[in-house]
Amino acid sequence: MPDPQLYEALHNAYQLCALLFRKGVTVETLPYIQAIEPLATALPAEFDADEAAAQHYGLFEELVFPYQSIFLDPSNLIGGNVADQLQSIYQLVGFVSTESADHIATELECLAWLCNAASSTEDVHLQKAQLLMLTELQSWVLPFAVAMKRSGSTFYQALADFMLLSVSSHPLFAETDRVTQLPDPPALLDDDNTRLGDIATYMLTPVQSGIYIASRTIQQLGRQFNLPIGFGTRNLMLTNVFRQAAHYDCVDDIWEALQASVQSWRADYADYPERLSAAWLAQAAKTLTLLEKAQAEAIALEDAAE
Repeated sequence: MPDPQLYEALHNAYQLCALLFRKGVTVETLPYIQAIEPLATALPAEFDADEAAAQHYGLFEELVFPYQSIFLDPSNLIGGNVADQLQSIYQLVGFVSTESADHIATELECLAWLCNAASSTEDVHLQKAQLLMLTELQSWVLPFAVAMKRSGSTFYQALADFMLLSVSSHPLFAETDRVTQLPDPPALLDDDNTRLGDIATYMLTPVQSGIYIASRTIQQLGRQFNLPIGFGTRNLMLTNVFRQAAHYDCVDDIWEALQASVQSWRADYADYPERLSAAWLAQAAKTLTLLEKAQAEAIALEDAAE
C-alpha cells in the first residue's frame, strides 16, 4: 500500500513547482514558499511583486525556455513530436490540460495529479502512468535545472534543486524502465559543406551538444573577447562570435572558452544521480571532442564560411 503521507507531500511539491514555473513568486504562492525552508531562505528580504514578475519573465521567456522540446527535439523548436508524444501520454492516463503539453509545469501537474490518485491505491495502471511521466521528466529535467541554476537567480537556483529532489524522491523513480538515450550528434567536421552556422546550431541544440547555451552566455562570450557580435537570434549571435573571432585573432580563445563551458556543465551534471546525468555527460563529452577538432580546423572552417 502506498504511503499516503509521502504521496501527499509529493503531490504538493510537484503542484507548487508547477505553479512557480507558470507564475513565479506571487502574493498567492508566497505563503507556500515560506513554508519550505530551502525555498524560503532563497527569497529576497522584502517581497516586490513587480520585481518577482520581471525576474520570472526574464528567466523563462528570454533565457531558459521551459519546454521539453527545446531540450530533446533536434529542431530546437517548441512543440513538434515531443509535445505530441506527451499529449498521447496524457490522453492514455486520463490527464486533461489546456496548456502546452511539453511545458515543465504541465508535466509536473500531471505527475501531481497521478500522485494524488495513487495515494490510496496500488492500482497497477496508476503505477505505470507515474512511471511514464517520471521517464519523460528524467530525460530532460537535469539540463533544464542546471540552466536555471546558471541564471544567477538565488531563488530559481533553489527551485531547481527542490524540483530535482522532488522528482528523484518519488518511490518509483528508480524503477523507470527506459534509460535516457540521446541520438548520436551529426559528424559536422567530416562534412566539407559544414559552415560556422552549422556549428552554432549544433552547440545551441541541447539534445546534440548536451548543454544549454542562453543568449546571455553568448553576449558574455562576445564581451570577454571584445567581439562585435550584434543582436538577433542566439544562432546568429553565436555564428558572429565564430566569424569575428577570426578577424580579431582570438579563434583559439573562443574554442577554448567553449571547451571550458562544456567541462563546467559536465562538472555540474556529475553532482546528480546517474539516472539523470549519464546520457547528458556522454553527449557533452562528444561535444568536447568536436570542439577540440574544430579548434585544430578553425581556419578551414572560417574559409568555408566566407
